[in-house]
Amino acid sequence: ISYIKRNPDELGVGVLIAIQSGLRAGEISALEYSDLDGYLLSVTKTEVRWVDDEGHYHYDVRHSTKGERGSRKIVVTDECARTFEMAKALCPYSVYLLEKDGHRIKGHDFSMKLYRICDKLGIPRRSMHKCRKTYATKLLNAGVSEKLVQNQMGHTDINTTRSYYWFRNSSSEEDKKAIEEVFKNS
Repeated sequence: ISYIKRNPDELGVGVLIAIQSGLRAGEISALEYSDLDGYLLSVTKTEVRWVDDEGHYHYDVRHSTKGERGSRKIVVTDECARTFEMAKALCPYSVYLLEKDGHRIKGHDFSMKLYRICDKLGIPRRSMHKCRKTYATKLLNAGVSEKLVQNQMGHTDINTTRSYYWFRNSSSEEDKKAIEEVFKNS
């Protein structure tokens, strides 16, 4: 996060939005500045990739999101809203929130940027999807309501989030303290 803030560019800002919001790379690729209203972000579009008869890839914006859940409004932090302002400053006249050389940035480009950042920092490569999993894990481990986490992630069932996105990252000592705290005043 600090590396991106010290070296802001369109691709890095997209990675930062993923870290701060848990959005999919394709959803970030399709964002418009007007999708943000205060602390509510309307997630109504996503990027889709398809192959034509000659084997060429094409990328379009679909006016619905991945999965059965469809469009949603998510809550963003003040920090994420400031990142939107950073994006607007980088791309003041663009249609989409993040464009490079007048073209919408594709979800895959954010992934490649994240790999380059990891390489530059000498840490293991992480995917954009890993940012999404970390976001869900942090919310669930902090005790955020499951309904809110489900909405933020765009899942129709919290079990999807719990099964595929959440991982236990507390130590045995932290678990012991948490259990002791529950029974402290019993």
